[in-house]
Amino acid sequence: MASPSTKAVPPEHELIQAGNSCLLCASGRRFQVTVLKRTSEQLRISFPVLDYLVPGMRVDLEFHREDGYIECQTYVLRAPKEKGDPAALEMPKRVYWNVHRGSNRIPTDLIVHVREDEHPRRYDADLLNVSTGGALIRTRAPLTVPETIETTLSLPGEQQYTVRGRVVHTDGTGVEDPRMSDSTFGVQFVDLAEDVHQAILRYIAGVLADKKD
Repeated sequence: MASPSTKAVPPEHELIQAGNSCLLCASGRRFQVTVLKRTSEQLRISFPVLDYLVPGMRVDLEFHREDGYIECQTYVLRAPKEKGDPAALEMPKRVYWNVHRGSNRIPTDLIVHVREDEHPRRYDADLLNVSTGGALIRTRAPLTVPETIETTLSLPGEQQYTVRGRVVHTDGTGVEDPRMSDSTFGVQFVDLAEDVHQAILRYIAGVLADKKD
């Protein structure tokens, strides 16, 4: 399986332009929105519902195309007050380009537990997405690239598994931005056992089947 390939790119990337659509993730929900206007300080976007965004809320954005996608984190500056009103977001300061992987990665709202290889303390982590090749997690654990970690994974309908992985990238936001206590980490699984591989495949197949219904 291909390993994650992520690199920092300028916030002025060609995908972050007026007229382009993206996915916005806020408090566990995902919305398709369109960039209406971009300035050096903010993004003005469409937003389909009222009474969801609030000023100061942290949101994640993903701009996709065939060969990969842009991901970035930012904050709500202004929420829609009436139906059809745009929302305003702080212009992202850190933007990452991700090459699409060889393994299908599925967004989740699950919680896992992680610990550093040489330390007994375990930390809760949000499992943002998972594939047979790796995962994206958000946690306050002080992880670094390229250390090896142990992840305790419980998928719906499956037994609990312990998986070893290597931290391959991080956004570092928990350190660099005082508003963020957590950081996001890309983890590449190491020597994944066949039973775990099959459990992840079953989980992915179940999620995709639910989306078709």
